[in-house]
Amino acid sequence: KQWYQRRVRGITQSTGAAVATAKGVIQQFSEALGERQFFAGDAISCTDFWIFETIDKFERLEPGTLEQDNILRFRKRIMSLPTLHKYFTDPKSSRYLPLNNKRASFK
Repeated sequence: KQWYQRRVRGITQSTGAAVATAKGVIQQFSEALGERQFFAGDAISCTDFWIFETIDKFERLEPGTLEQDNILRFRKRIMSLPTLHKYFTDPKSSRYLPLNNKRASFK
């Protein structure tokens, strides 16, 4: 049990460093996105879903991580896609499970 408690403390302490690093990466995403709708232009691509998943995890981990207007609009655009909207708004969807697993110290 002690090793688990030490592990949880370590994860909690390293979250701040991970978020700080993520902010730099998200800024690079913002610069790459510019004013386009999606990263590859006007059409959605698999890259958009990968980047969405990445930025969404950090925003869920530390609300307020996303500061760039174009990234906030991009996230909202993905979450508003008709085929995904139900998933994002249904409280029973797997989206509301812990990010890591049942032992994760964060959700």
